[in-house]
Amino acid sequence: MATGSPVLPLLLLLALAVGGSSGQLVGGWSQIKDVSDPHIQELGGWAVRQHVSLAGDGLRFRRVTSGEQQVVSGMNYRLVVVASGPGGKSASYVAVVYEQSWTNTRQLTSFQPAPSPAPAPSPN
Repeated sequence: MATGSPVLPLLLLLALAVGGSSGQLVGGWSQIKDVSDPHIQELGGWAVRQHVSLAGDGLRFRRVTSGEQQVVSGMNYRLVVVASGPGGKSASYVAVVYEQSWTNTRQLTSFQPAPSPAPAPSPN
């Protein structure tokens, strides 16, 4: 009995590991190209409201400034959001949200102050 070429199963595995036409690996993080998308902005606002319901610190959502997404059994979003405190001072936070649209599941996985950018080196 003839055996098939080992190339076909390898190609099938490669096709399964690559998601969509963007070449994004399943499970890897990729930049969100349009953070002004209404769904992304709504996710950012939802994340801040969830955080406030747990922490009671009175933050108010302003906008999502950048983000990444990760394909899992659903989607993870790592969003940089700007929110203002009760005194009106704005700060950046990193919110991680898990969403599974077909089960109407949404969870705030993490909400932390964004790391401060490293200071520019001083000229010598």
